[in-house]
Amino acid sequence: MHAGSQAAISTGHPRLDETLQGLRWGDNVVYLVERLADYAALAQRFIGRVVAEGRPAVYVRFAPHAALLTPQPGIEIVQVDPSAGFDLFSAQIHRLIERQGPRVSYAFDSLSALVDPWATDESVANFFRVTCPYLAELETIAYFCLDRERHANEVVARVAETTQLLIDLYREDARLIAHAIKVAGRYSARMFRPFPLDGGSARAEDAEPASGAAGRPGAAAPWNSVYERLAQVRGAPEAQTGPEVAALRAGLRRMLLGDEPTFAALADRYLT
Repeated sequence: MHAGSQAAISTGHPRLDETLQGLRWGDNVVYLVERLADYAALAQRFIGRVVAEGRPAVYVRFAPHAALLTPQPGIEIVQVDPSAGFDLFSAQIHRLIERQGPRVSYAFDSLSALVDPWATDESVANFFRVTCPYLAELETIAYFCLDRERHANEVVARVAETTQLLIDLYREDARLIAHAIKVAGRYSARMFRPFPLDGGSARAEDAEPASGAAGRPGAAAPWNSVYERLAQVRGAPEAQTGPEVAALRAGLRRMLLGDEPTFAALADRYLT
């Protein structure tokens, strides 16, 4: 998986930049949301910053929900119809990405809106898994979101395995809280702790972990998926080798420790 280049790109939100150490070319950013408006606000900040810096920005519009971005100079809005089916929709998106070329910034409508025309959220995960690597290969930065209440844990887990950044976004006591579940290519001591995006302290370690986080639908989906698959092979020594188990170990290590090279090497060497 593409881990992104090292040049830091702003999200347009100082607190996100501080905690995530900015974005990298090649990053796909997926937000798990309770309210579409919260994702829209972050997408507006990001694309607004892109336009202000004179870089190309594309808004991919395919959902019946309210538009995330309004027409304005510097933003190309591309309408794609998902009702024609998974294959045609995916092909149109890939042609768009190919035509736009490298280092373009994207904001996509909510992926959850694809469930209705395709009648299955499995296709949503499949679409992301074939699109995310292509975006990463061209060193773009792309924003996506999922409504956590609309998808099975397995679907969220498959998206989590593919994306570079997965951020849980929720409200508690009227505060908007961000909790990075996965961040590829960088690490800090406070990167994976919940922190407020509006109100309260900007420092992640000052935010108390949300009491309801573990109980929210979808919040533990990546952990559940990896754990269940590892549990299946734990009691079978003959099954504890091979590429699938190696991938599971690597996925669990990333979820626990991130992708910081020194920690990754130590974990791969010493953790069973």
